Amino acid sequence: MGREQVRRAGQFPCSRRTMISLFLMCLFQGCTCNTFVKEARFAPFVYAWDGACALLKCEYILYGQGKQLSNLTLYKNPVYNDEEKKWEGTIVYTHWGNRRTSTESFRNRARFLGNVESDCTLLIQEVRVNDSGQYGVRLEEGTSNKWMVQPFLSLNITDYAPKPHIVVAAAGITEKQPTTITCSIDYHCPEYPIQLHWEGPVQGANATQYQGSTSAVKTTNTLSFVPSWQHDQRVLRCLLSSVKDTRTSSESEITLDVKHTPKHVEISLEGKAQTIKEGESLTLKCLVISSNPPVSEYNWFKEGDTRSKQKGQLFNIKQVSAKDSGKYLCEASNSFGTTKSSSMDIDVQFGPKKAELKLNVNGIIKEGDYVTITCNVQSNPSVTTYHWYKDGRYLSQTTSVLSLQQVSDDDSGYYECRVYHTMGNASSPPERLNVLYAPKRVAVAVQARDKAWIKERDRVQLDCTCNSSNPKVSLITWYRNNRQIPAAEKKVFASITAEESGKYVCELQNTAGNSRSPEVLIDVKYAPKDVKLHPTPSPKLEEGDAAQLHCTVRQSNPEANDYKWYKDNEIYHGSWGSEIHFPSLKSSDSGSYICEAANDVAATKSNTILLIVQYGPRNVVISLDPSVSLIEDANVTLICDADALPKAHQYFWYKKSQHFKTTYSNRLLLGKIKKDEAGLYYCEAINDIAAKRSNVITLDIYYSSHSIAKFVAVALGVVFFVVLMVVLIVRFEVWQKMQQRRVSSAGEADDRSDTFFVLNKKRTRDNQYDGLGNAATSLDPEYEESLNYSTIQFPSSHMREESETTRASINHRSSTTPKRDDASAIYSLVKKPCKAPQVTEASIDYENSADKTEDDIKYATIINLACKPKGMELESESDSEVFSVEYAELKL
Repeated sequence: MGREQVRRAGQFPCSRRTMISLFLMCLFQGCTCNTFVKEARFAPFVYAWDGACALLKCEYILYGQGKQLSNLTLYKNPVYNDEEKKWEGTIVYTHWGNRRTSTESFRNRARFLGNVESDCTLLIQEVRVNDSGQYGVRLEEGTSNKWMVQPFLSLNITDYAPKPHIVVAAAGITEKQPTTITCSIDYHCPEYPIQLHWEGPVQGANATQYQGSTSAVKTTNTLSFVPSWQHDQRVLRCLLSSVKDTRTSSESEITLDVKHTPKHVEISLEGKAQTIKEGESLTLKCLVISSNPPVSEYNWFKEGDTRSKQKGQLFNIKQVSAKDSGKYLCEASNSFGTTKSSSMDIDVQFGPKKAELKLNVNGIIKEGDYVTITCNVQSNPSVTTYHWYKDGRYLSQTTSVLSLQQVSDDDSGYYECRVYHTMGNASSPPERLNVLYAPKRVAVAVQARDKAWIKERDRVQLDCTCNSSNPKVSLITWYRNNRQIPAAEKKVFASITAEESGKYVCELQNTAGNSRSPEVLIDVKYAPKDVKLHPTPSPKLEEGDAAQLHCTVRQSNPEANDYKWYKDNEIYHGSWGSEIHFPSLKSSDSGSYICEAANDVAATKSNTILLIVQYGPRNVVISLDPSVSLIEDANVTLICDADALPKAHQYFWYKKSQHFKTTYSNRLLLGKIKKDEAGLYYCEAINDIAAKRSNVITLDIYYSSHSIAKFVAVALGVVFFVVLMVVLIVRFEVWQKMQQRRVSSAGEADDRSDTFFVLNKKRTRDNQYDGLGNAATSLDPEYEESLNYSTIQFPSSHMREESETTRASINHRSSTTPKRDDASAIYSLVKKPCKAPQVTEASIDYENSADKTEDDIKYATIINLACKPKGMELESESDSEVFSVEYAELKL
C-alpha cells in the first residue's frame, strides 16, 4: 500500500501508527525518510457570511532539519483519483516556488498567510454562499514527498451573520456578587473585523478577545459587573456589527436570572385603621414585592421581643388589649437570606392604669448633675395634665417631665406625680431623690512643735479634714509633690527627714466623687548633707606643684554659711572659705584634711582627704649593724636610711666609689666578711622622683682568733718540717752506710736465713682449692712477661743485721720457689711499673698502698714462712693471709 493510499484511508499523518508504518516502509524499501509530516491540522469548522472573509488556519510540522515545502495547494471539495493516483478538485490557491495562482472564482480573493516551514494558513476575502464546502491542503516537499491534510476543513457561509452565543458564568448570577457574561461568535478574520457590544440594564466593564488557531476561530466579548436584585428578569442583549458598518448585523438576548433575598417587605392592615380599642380584632398581612427564589417562610415579631409571635403571611389577634400596643414587623425568608419589613405601630386605646416615676440617672445622683423625673402613665390617648409634689408640697409643673438643673443637697426629698385623664385619674408612688456630693472644704492641718521651723527628726502630724460629705468619706489619699504616697487617715512623721519635705495634698473620696485640699508646704530644715572634699588636680602631688581643696555641699536647708578646716584633726587656719589654695606645695603641707560646713541648724564634716606631697630622697645615711668593731668571718649588715616620699624602691651600693650591688631593700647583708672587704662604703637611694647618695663610712675588719691560730700552726709546721728533713737526711746517710756493710757480708750468711723478694703482678683469677685445703695458683699469661721475682734471705733471728745475708735472684717469665723446710724465708711480691693493667678494687690483696697514679711506687708482700704449716705449699698471695704478713712500700 502506497503513502497516498494511506492518506486516502483517513489516517492522520502525525499519528503514532502512521509514523511507525512509514518508518518500516522506508526501512524495508530502502527509501530516504529524512523529511515527512509529523503533524498537520486544520481548524475543523469555519463560519462566515456573505461579504465577510474566512481565515483558514492551518499548521504542520516537518521531520528533518532545514526542510521546506516546495508546493502548497488548497482544494475545495478534494477527491482522490485512484486511477491517476492524485487529488482532484477546485483549486482555490496554489503556491509553487515563487508562483502563486488561483482559479478564476477565487482569483484576487485567496491569499497565503503562512510560510514554507510550519504555517499553511490561507485567507479568502469577500466570501460567498457558494464558497461553502470541504477544503483540504496538499503539501509537497520535492517530487517524492506529498501529503494531504486531513480531516478536511468545513467552511459554512450564510447569507446573514449568525447570532452571537451568550453564556452565563457557571456559578449563576447572585446579587452583589461579581459575575461575568460572555458573548461569542465562531468568527475572526483580520480583513473583515467585527465588534460585539452589550445593550441592557447592567453597567460594567467589557473586553473583546480574538482567537484564531487550528483548535478554534472565535471572537469573544466578556462583560463583568456586580448584579443588583433590580436586574432580575431584565433583558440583556449582545449586538454584532462590522467595524466598517456600525449597523447591527445580528443580536442575541438573555433574561437575567438574579438570585436575591426578598425585597420591599411591607405590612398592610386588613380592614381596619391603625388605632383600635381594647377588645377589637386585628389582622396584619406581610407583602413582598420581589423574591428569587420565592419566599419560603414568614415570621412576625413585636418590637422589643426576639421571639416569633406567629408564622405565615397573615398575623391575627382576636381581642387586642393594652399590652398588644406596639410596633410590629414581619420577616420574609428564602434560600438566599431573610429580609425584615419596616415596623407598623398598633395603637390600642385605654384609660390610665398606672403611673410611675423614672429618673434619667440610674443609681447615683451627684451634686451638679442634670436630673429629670418622668411620670410614665399607661393610657391611650396620653395624659395631658400632670401635677408634681415634693415631700407633699405642690410644685407648679404641668408636664410629664420634671427638670432639675444642677441638683444640690437642697433638692433631696420624695417626689410624686398625679395625672388627670378623661377616662380616669392615677397617682405614682413617692420616689426619693438622694443627691450625693463629694467632700467639701477639704484641708490639711499641720501639728508640729514649731510649724514655721520644722527640723529633721521632729515629730510632725498631718490631718485631712472636711466640712461635709454625702455619703461618708470612704478613702483618703495623700500626695507629695503630685505623687501619691502611702498613708492612712493621718500622715504621721515620727522623725521627719529632709527627703520628706515637699508640698502635701490630701484627697477625700466617696461614691459621689473626690475633693483635694490646697497644697501645704512642709519645709524640713537640716544641717548640710553630703559634704565632700575635692582635691585639684589630685591628692598625690610633688613639692612645688600648685593645688586646691574644694569643699562642696550637695544639700543644705538653709544654705551653708560658715566653713571650718581641719588638718590632722586640728584646726587649720590657712583658710576660712570653702577652698584652700596651695600656690607651691611643701612636704609640710602633707596631711589629712577635713572641711566642716555649717548653717543655722548644725555643722557637718566632710570626708577626709589625705594630701600627699611627694619628694625625692633626702637625709640619706648609711650605717652598720652591728656598729662595733668587726672581726673576720662575722656577718655585718649595711643599712641605707633615707627620708623620701614615696619610699625609695631601689638602692645602689658602692665600695671605694665602685658600684658592686643593687637591691630593692635598704639592708645589705655581707656574710662572713673578709679582711680584704674593709674600706669606704656609701649607698644611693632612688624613688620615682629623684636619687641621692649617702655619707661615706669606713668598714674596719680585724683578724679572728682562728686566723691567728692558723698562722701560728703554719709557722710551727714549717719549723717542724725543717727539723724533720734534717733528721731524715741524717738517717738516710746512716742507712746508706749500713747497706754497704750488708752487701759486703752477704756471702757469709746461712742459706736458711735467706729472705726472698718475689716481684709479681696482682693476679685476677679466682683461687681454687682442693679438698685438702691446698690452692692452685695460675697466673694470667698476659702478665707473666712483666713479672720479676726475687728471693731475699735473712738470718733466722730476723733482727741481726750484721749476720744478715741477702741473696737476690731476678728471673723473667719464671717462678722461684723457696725450699719448703726453710721456715725463716720471707717472700716479696713486687709490681713493676712497666705495665699498669686495670685492676678492680675487689681484686687487691693489700691494704696500705701509696697513690696508684704514681708510677714509681712498687708494692711488696712479705710473708714469714716460719708460721707456715708443714706440708703446705704457698701457691698464691691469698695464702699469705693465713700467716703473719708484713707489707712494705718501696719507691724505686
